[in-house]
Amino acid sequence: DSALAKVQHERTMSNIKAWEESRKAKATNRCAAVIAKIGAWEASQKAGAEAKLKQAEEKLEKKRAALVEKMRNQIAAAHKMAEERRALAHAQEGEEMFKIEETSAKYRAQNKKPGGFLCFKA
Repeated sequence: DSALAKVQHERTMSNIKAWEESRKAKATNRCAAVIAKIGAWEASQKAGAEAKLKQAEEKLEKKRAALVEKMRNQIAAAHKMAEERRALAHAQEGEEMFKIEETSAKYRAQNKKPGGFLCFKA
């Protein structure tokens, strides 16, 4: 009788242990599945954010390149305008020199002092 009760008790304990291990394995597997889903979600979020970051960087680089080109064009335009103004100034200087030489030749031919020369009148 006691041997039969002992065997019955061991069988019950064995069933309880098997049930416990089965439930623990299910819980572990369920947790692993949730963790895997979380990892996949995190990876997709990171990939999306990295793609947006790359797009933003490309957009900024395009803006930067456009601004650099615009500034270079402004520099070139300023240089061109400065060259034109220099050329105009040299041309005006040449005209003034020519007029001065003509007037000087006229005064020499007439043997007269120029009027208003050094605050002295002729």
